[in-house]
Amino acid sequence: MDLRTKNMAGFQLLDIQDYPGQGSAFVGILDAFMESKGITTPEEWRQWCSPVVPLLEVEKFSFEDGEKIQAKVKVANYGGSSLYGKKLKWKIGDAEGVMNIFTYAEGLIDVGILDEYASADKPTKLNVSMNIEGTEARNSYELWVYPKKAMEKKGVIIARDLNQEVVKVLEKGGKVLWMPTASSHFVAADDTLSQADNATPYTVGGLFQTDYWNYRMFKTICENNKKKVSPGTLGILTNPEHPIFKGFPTEMHTNWQWFPVIKESHPLVLDNFSKDYRPIVQVIDNIERNHKLGLVMEWKVEAGKLLVCMSDLEKAAKYPEGKAFYQSVIDYMRSADFNPSAEITVDELKKKLVEKPRQVSLKELNNISQY
Repeated sequence: MDLRTKNMAGFQLLDIQDYPGQGSAFVGILDAFMESKGITTPEEWRQWCSPVVPLLEVEKFSFEDGEKIQAKVKVANYGGSSLYGKKLKWKIGDAEGVMNIFTYAEGLIDVGILDEYASADKPTKLNVSMNIEGTEARNSYELWVYPKKAMEKKGVIIARDLNQEVVKVLEKGGKVLWMPTASSHFVAADDTLSQADNATPYTVGGLFQTDYWNYRMFKTICENNKKKVSPGTLGILTNPEHPIFKGFPTEMHTNWQWFPVIKESHPLVLDNFSKDYRPIVQVIDNIERNHKLGLVMEWKVEAGKLLVCMSDLEKAAKYPEGKAFYQSVIDYMRSADFNPSAEITVDELKKKLVEKPRQVSLKELNNISQY
């Protein structure tokens, strides 16, 4: 983003390593001893942090089959010499091409327009690669393409409340997708969940980007300035091989295709549940608070099967990636793969949901010395 800023004079990395002061901040690319944490490689780092960087400016990262992918191709050229006459090679899926650089200018320069149609008969992650011939300058981006088709929800009961009708479905061996809303006591009525701190004692707000620096310090700053506190979470942790993701390619961590799902979420605090229980999609909390948080969970309940999603997938489905995730969840629930190993009764589940989770008291941490 910095390199796409016209007339930029430069940028500064506050620190490249974990910092043990001002409340421990484990946000470095390197650890406190300047050793690699395995997050990236020098080659990957140089793709976006070099004197010359090819750039793709695209409005979104997820598309439906047949939709046009239009992107501006630019180069951040701060290498001290002109790139006039150089060729920029690009590749997206099976398509590839060459753009000529026709300017002597330095700084942020326009190269051309990438104009291709997204094509996929199954959910696909595409890699967009660019490199400037005769140089080490290269970069890559990830895009996602999903088949264009109507949602199919047959075979699964979709519920907003765990009411008596839903309980009867479970008792008869049915399959229920429960997406709790504000009518549930543990979900906040506030529509600005993504900006809230602990929306209720039972949930936290949905946060796509990872929390910055140190949660306790910035919580103190926000409260002193009467501003809303960030949810303070650090992305998701999941198993990309889980069958729930057959229609939604993912890594073990957050990536751009998760944006609408997380944006509409309010992860559930699972501190009161069994210590060995692991949600399908876990949200990583900050080290200061350290709740166990669940975004997607499943249980055998009575004779039936229950999947709980703490995101409003009806809202997320306005976007291709949100719709794809929703359909992938439904398809999983209709398949033989949907066979939860953890069991819980309706009474036990309701009891857990009314018990307030472990309360965390965080002392103020100011970013300016008191002495």
